[in-house]
Amino acid sequence: MYLDRTDIVTRGSLNQVDIADFAQWAGPLQENFSRVLAENLSVLLATDKVGIFPFVRRDSIDYNITVYVTRFDGMPGDNAHLRARWSILDNRRKQSFYEKHTVVSHPTENDTTEALIGAKSQTIADLSREISKAIIEVSRKHPPGKKNK
Repeated sequence: MYLDRTDIVTRGSLNQVDIADFAQWAGPLQENFSRVLAENLSVLLATDKVGIFPFVRRDSIDYNITVYVTRFDGMPGDNAHLRARWSILDNRRKQSFYEKHTVVSHPTENDTTEALIGAKSQTIADLSREISKAIIEVSRKHPPGKKNK
């Protein structure tokens, strides 16, 4: 998949992706995306109890959030795009509390790769806010530590 690389991928046209010759992510995109999302959720939910699978003990999890990114690209001088399917599951994965498909776009400030990366960061921030609102809603209906029915 075009997202599974360290090179920064831009959209050349609707049906074409371009791989930057000299621009790369600081680390693996999936790890960086997960880390930024977890950090954002930690801030938005005012808790340090946000972890990234598989490094969290399973028995200490109240909610499991799964995110599947199907688009994360854009064009310098145009827009950055993020499309993701995500869900909030109970701690034993027996029940899905919430499922959503999120599509967000942000304009770039100019036609540089740096501006595109900034706009991509904004799309992750939007996704983080959407997920945090859903977690708050779910926690009101299904408080952690109680039997969820």
